[in-house]
Order: sequence, then structure tokens, then C-alpha cells
Amino acid sequence: MVPEKLINEFVERIRAAAGTNLVAAILYGSAAAGDYNADHSDVNLLCVLGETSFAAIEALVPSIAWWVKQKHREPLLMSARRCEGRRMCSPSNFWTCGALSRAVGRRCSEDAGHSDAMASGTTGV
Repeated sequence: MVPEKLINEFVERIRAAAGTNLVAAILYGSAAAGDYNADHSDVNLLCVLGETSFAAIEALVPSIAWWVKQKHREPLLMSARRCEGRRMCSPSNFWTCGALSRAVGRRCSEDAGHSDAMASGTTGV
């Protein structure tokens, strides 16, 4: 079973730390695809940020450290600028975009010109 409560807590912590700099939090991999196995799988998260300066990343360190203490890999961090214009939200690259991204107020699919319909297998948190 996917640790949704823990993922929700991480999203809330990272949102509090990043504020409006957090563009999207994206769950991908086995947890989003429905193949998650607590004994063998890890939880893959991508945080898309408006700004990726040292200060912006440093503000996230306590939230990321908490997540790692929960025995999860640190999330990937990417700038929104790098994400835009790429097919980052296509189902072949990430299993979810719309539902989880709505949790932080902005959908990556809108930014990249894709619709939520493209994010088949979406798992919202």
C-alpha cells in the first residue's frame, strides 16, 4: 500500500518551506503506477521549483531531511523553466502530474501545454 499519509505530510512540509516557489510536486514510478510494494519499492517524487538558487534549495533541506529519515530517497528537484516545453508530464515519463500537482496549486500539465487526460494512471495525493 502506497504511504499516502506520509507523502501528504512531505508535500505539506515542502510547500511550507518553499512557499510560492513550489510549482508542482509529482509522484512517479511504481507508487503512481499502482505497482508499489512496501518491501521493495521506493517513493519517487519530483519537486518543480520556480527558482533553484542556493537559498531556495537550502530552504528545503529540513523537509528533505525529514523525508529521508522516513527511509525514502530524496526527491528530485527541477526548475520550472527546465520543465516547460518538455514532455515532462507525458505518461511515458511520469505517471502523474495533474492530480498531485493540484495539491500545491498549479498543474504542470497547464504549464507544459498538456491536458490532464494525458496523465493516465494518475495517483493524486
